[in-house]
Amino acid sequence: MSIRQPRRSSAAPRRRPRVAGQPAGQAVGVRTAETAPEAEPVLVAPAARSERRGPRVPRRSWRWLAPLLAASVAGAAFGTVATLERADRDARAADQAAAQETAASAAATAAEDILSYAHATVAADLEAAQGRMTPGFAKEFAEVVPTVVSLAEQRQLVVTATVRDVAVVECGEECSTSTVRVLLFVDQERTGEGKNLDPIEIRTVLTMTRVKGTWLVSDSVSL
Repeated sequence: MSIRQPRRSSAAPRRRPRVAGQPAGQAVGVRTAETAPEAEPVLVAPAARSERRGPRVPRRSWRWLAPLLAASVAGAAFGTVATLERADRDARAADQAAAQETAASAAATAAEDILSYAHATVAADLEAAQGRMTPGFAKEFAEVVPTVVSLAEQRQLVVTATVRDVAVVECGEECSTSTVRVLLFVDQERTGEGKNLDPIEIRTVLTMTRVKGTWLVSDSVSL
């Protein structure tokens, strides 16, 4: 039995064509150190610069920050408005308190002047008392002056009024720095024909109105 030997190829190995100017024995497409082009330099940003900038916030994060920023701005604006309103209320309250204090003091002085007189000078006393009143109220008061003058002269009265207590009437929603109602408790000490008479206790509410910076009586109600 014969064994067949594998057939060997009689064709010579194919050689790659040499390119003109290429040294013999060098394959096409293989770069040597002499023929390889120089590598281009690669620019790399310094690491320190990227560290200074810190991590970048993704763009989607701004969508969540916008409502928060808007809310903080609105909160700051509301706080500013509330502060201004509170300051305005405090200022108005201070002005009201100052007006009430001044009006109460003026009412006490006016009450003592209006309710005090002497028979010898009663006409002049009551005329001077009208200087504590507004023109309208002074006109109303003038209607009772003749009666008081006549009675004082006949009985030789001497009346001294003293304010015992004073309080500002609650104004509620009608508070004003130009009009204040004042409650007064007044004691009148009297003498007639040289004799002591029984004292009189008077309770009255005077409405005080500020006219050109001066507090004057514009109305009176006896209680």
